[in-house]
Amino acid sequence: MRDIPEDITGVRWGAMPMEGQVNDRMRYQVARRQTTFWDFTDSEGTTRVHFIAKKEFGFTQPAVASFSIEADHPLLADYSNGWVQIFVSAPVIEPGLLVAKIDEAVKEMSKHWRTLATYREPDVTLDVLGSGYGALGGFPMPMATAIAAILIREGIRHTVLPSFGPRGKFQVLIAGKNWVVAESFRIEELPLD
Repeated sequence: MRDIPEDITGVRWGAMPMEGQVNDRMRYQVARRQTTFWDFTDSEGTTRVHFIAKKEFGFTQPAVASFSIEADHPLLADYSNGWVQIFVSAPVIEPGLLVAKIDEAVKEMSKHWRTLATYREPDVTLDVLGSGYGALGGFPMPMATAIAAILIREGIRHTVLPSFGPRGKFQVLIAGKNWVVAESFRIEELPLD
């Protein structure tokens, strides 16, 4: 059985590639996913990661090279920042191009962990921009600032109104492109069967 450190934040399970290298060895299988935990299984056994007060998750790959619990990550920006609503009040001639620019800004701000669709359906955004009035959507402040800068560059009249403040301190489990945001996590080592 592996030893579990008392403070698991920033501890990485599994091998990570050196800078500039790719680790194509998928050591862990996400063998079991439940609402309150995921099991990571390798040749040494199973590590169960329990989620305490889970907020959201994303799962795309059943095999990962490593996993870690992080307290500072782009996915946490949605929780550590206040939110605002952006409203437009002028029609856009080519809304599709503007949606693509906004989507790219969201991807850049989140280091490609989120897209515009995380916050608002792109079709609704197209309709709002094409009609020239309505809510573009709600965004965390840093992302809203980047989106507002695009609207200003494009000459689109808009209003930014406060929505709510930071939602507290959270952590994120990162396992390849899989992730879970929760208030905290607990690690349990299970014996080999």
